[in-house]
Amino acid sequence: MDVPARCGAVSPAGREPPAGVPRSTAAPGVARPPARGAIDCGAVSTETTPTAQGRDDDQPRRTDPAAGEPGAIRARLPYLRLPLAACALLAVVAVPAAAAVRGATSAVAVAAGIALVVVSYLVSGLSVAWADAISPQLIMSVGLVTYVTKIVVLGVVMAAVAATGWAGLPDLGVAIIVAVVVWTAAHLTWALRAPLPTVDSSRR
Repeated sequence: MDVPARCGAVSPAGREPPAGVPRSTAAPGVARPPARGAIDCGAVSTETTPTAQGRDDDQPRRTDPAAGEPGAIRARLPYLRLPLAACALLAVVAVPAAAAVRGATSAVAVAAGIALVVVSYLVSGLSVAWADAISPQLIMSVGLVTYVTKIVVLGVVMAAVAATGWAGLPDLGVAIIVAVVVWTAAHLTWALRAPLPTVDSSRR
């Protein structure tokens, strides 16, 4: 659809207006209504999604706090809702099923495996969100340190559990693998639904 004018198309003094824009005949200081079919720049939404209404609460907004502003950490954690809900649903289904099929030891192992995955991802998400909320330059270093620390701690814990000869160790391993797959799939689903990030030049 052809639009007679576009936002920001203001002619400097002494120059001809852009092609397709009629010369204003209004007196100085008198507001002229927009031409038929023209875009009302004041009515353009600043949301990153197509419409302000109907946007999911877990989607990022263009007006989210920038680094160093109050609420910056919370604004960087909306993606956690869907993976947490997915892992909670997995626990509701898998723990009773393990108890019914393999006994109480298996149920404890499955619950522990899912909990380990959730805690691991929460630690990573919170640490990276904190770094991004303080200074985006910290994301890489904080993320790497957090990842290495988690792997070392998890390795030590799993080695200690294996040394005890606990019967629920195989179920624990399977639960960890399944929980990782579920969390990753939920996170990917959120990412595909989220709008692409934009830069708000007004903050500069």
